[in-house]
Amino acid sequence: MKNDVPVRIIRVFKLLEYLSEFPAKSVDKLAQIIGVSIKTIYKDNHSAGILGLRDGKDNTHKISDKVWIHT
Repeated sequence: MKNDVPVRIIRVFKLLEYLSEFPAKSVDKLAQIIGVSIKTIYKDNHSAGILGLRDGKDNTHKISDKVWIHT
């Protein structure tokens, strides 16, 4: 588990990078681009929120960095 932490941190920042790009991408597309499952995308998005980084979903059900949700 401890060995996975750096990999997950890098993946969270990759996710944030893709979220900042236009056009918005679906969760399916993000999972495909990053090479992880859809569930992992949601977990990483949640982790970004816990860290105080932007996270959320827009009204098209695509994860977006434009919506702030504090959990």
